Amino acid sequence: MLADDPPHASPPRQDRVVLDGRALEAAIASLTPEQARAIRLLKLQERSLADTAAQTGQTEGALKAVTHRALKALRRHLFEGPRP
Repeated sequence: MLADDPPHASPPRQDRVVLDGRALEAAIASLTPEQARAIRLLKLQERSLADTAAQTGQTEGALKAVTHRALKALRRHLFEGPRP
């Protein structure tokens, strides 16, 4: 912690990774269009699940499933390399 941090502040997480914007865009480009849209709306634009579901015409449950698969694919692409 830094001297300016309040006493209740959590210590910085060591498992965070700083990504180059190009690497993230390449990883998102490897997703299906449906997955890429979900990631862009939910994670990058920080829209709510309800708003994103309404905009995409999906149920919240379906959107959660798409997002879960997309995040799994992004992790694989970014940390294990793209699959052939």
